[in-house]
Amino acid sequence: MLVYCDERQKEEVWQILSNLGVEIKAWAYDRETMKMWLPGGRLLEDWIRSHCLNDEQADQVRKDALLRFNKMFENDDAIFTGIIQ
Repeated sequence: MLVYCDERQKEEVWQILSNLGVEIKAWAYDRETMKMWLPGGRLLEDWIRSHCLNDEQADQVRKDALLRFNKMFENDDAIFTGIIQ
């Protein structure tokens, strides 16, 4: 499950989730999450494995991800505006 919330509300959100039976939490900021989609990042590599891509396909996905996400990290002061999926 993935839940987005304002940092100021995370304890309130955690209370709601724990009341629903969620037992594990791992908070990550948008920037940290997006970096996990870079080549070598846990989310991208898990996605590649889950789709059983061959080496050539996996390399292409990594190149595409690098092009897409590097633009997001060019300016440390830029406001995160999300991505088009």
